[in-house]
Amino acid sequence: IDLVKENCEVVLKGNCDEIACSDRGIERKFWTTEKLGKERIEYLKNLPIMHEFYLSGQLVRLFHASPNSLEHIFNPMYSNTNNRYSCLELNNALGMFENTEFIGKNEDDVTPDIVGYGHIHTPNLYKYKNKTLFNTGSVGAPNEMENDGKECRTNSFSTLASYTILEGNIGSKEIGPLSITNVRVP
Repeated sequence: IDLVKENCEVVLKGNCDEIACSDRGIERKFWTTEKLGKERIEYLKNLPIMHEFYLSGQLVRLFHASPNSLEHIFNPMYSNTNNRYSCLELNNALGMFENTEFIGKNEDDVTPDIVGYGHIHTPNLYKYKNKTLFNTGSVGAPNEMENDGKECRTNSFSTLASYTILEGNIGSKEIGPLSITNVRVP
């Protein structure tokens, strides 16, 4: 957390951050909560849920999981129907572009052209109805999925860390060159 605070301009709250800094985590003295200490817990507690900016004429919105919560799941490669996450599954890609109260937006706000998220830890780039959705994957706990919808123990953790690079004219509302690259690092 100290390195992140020193080196990152934008940091967003994820579901594990929420758990670590929750009253439940503090009351139960979770190992992580105890190790972090009060100052770092306060930092996590105050992280924003969402960040957005213009890049080469496209509105980019970033959040941990979805515009609905830190837990709702959209996965274009794998359905969570009939498993423990089915009640949290978003079945429509356009739902990821909605303006919701959870992220502090309403129907009068501009909807994004590009959405970046994490949560499922599987890197992907998905185009749907002239909108772009990408998942950064994970540096610390990367996942690989078989994409066939079957529960399988081999579609879990990977040794290939991943992150995403966005390139373009930052802050510009004028259409220009734009690139989204998912990077894998052994």
